[in-house]
Amino acid sequence: MVMNPYNGVSDPLITALACGLNSRAQSRPAYIVGGYTFHTRSYGIGKKTYNSGVCVRSSNYNNSSTDWIGTLEEVLEVEILSPLKLQVVLFNCTWVDPVRGMRAHDKYNIVDVKLDCVYRVFEPFILAQQATQVFFLEYPMGRTASLRGWKCACKVRARNVIQGEWKSVDDEPYQVEETEPPPIVDVMEGFIELQDPGIEIDIPLVEVLQATPTDDIAQNVTEYAEEYGDEDERGEEDNNQSDPDDVICEEDNNNSDEEV
Repeated sequence: MVMNPYNGVSDPLITALACGLNSRAQSRPAYIVGGYTFHTRSYGIGKKTYNSGVCVRSSNYNNSSTDWIGTLEEVLEVEILSPLKLQVVLFNCTWVDPVRGMRAHDKYNIVDVKLDCVYRVFEPFILAQQATQVFFLEYPMGRTASLRGWKCACKVRARNVIQGEWKSVDDEPYQVEETEPPPIVDVMEGFIELQDPGIEIDIPLVEVLQATPTDDIAQNVTEYAEEYGDEDERGEEDNNQSDPDDVICEEDNNNSDEEV
């Protein structure tokens, strides 16, 4: 159905899954995923570290007693028969019975498990990306009979993963990129009163001239030049013109000198 071009399925992943799985799978003794190093139970016998504990979160994340806890029995790598050469890693696990083999202590926030109480329903496989790691801590012997056969399941923190709540803090820049416009100052807003209270001073009123725009100033200068410039030119012409009487007087003086 998926391979039929008339169905309109264009997702290559869905097309690859429709090709089916290879009947042969590879088994591995160890696998690293999500910052955890998992070992199968048979591979971890005789080692100083215990890496076979597996925990899977249930749908209720707030209640730790609903998590599934068990041991890793086998790591299977399955190949999908498609041109994409996709591989899926599955964990084959033995689960502890969540009813008879698990008990939670809400006061101490710990979970006890009894590994010999196995869950009988055949649901062993999970995806490798779903698994988190736990180790089982034994209680001291001879303390109480109620702790006999029980172990404390402690969760392991993944490597290269920092757990915690981080608050996003916006750092203020040392230099603001945007420039603020200069403030506008009104010079005609008001005048400071220099007269002291209680003292009468007779000060003539001074007409405050408000600055006119540049175009008005230029027009006033032009009108002033046209009006008073003509009078100045006429005054210079009058000064340059000589008086006829003065000229006649000078000639008379010259003639008188010659007669003498």
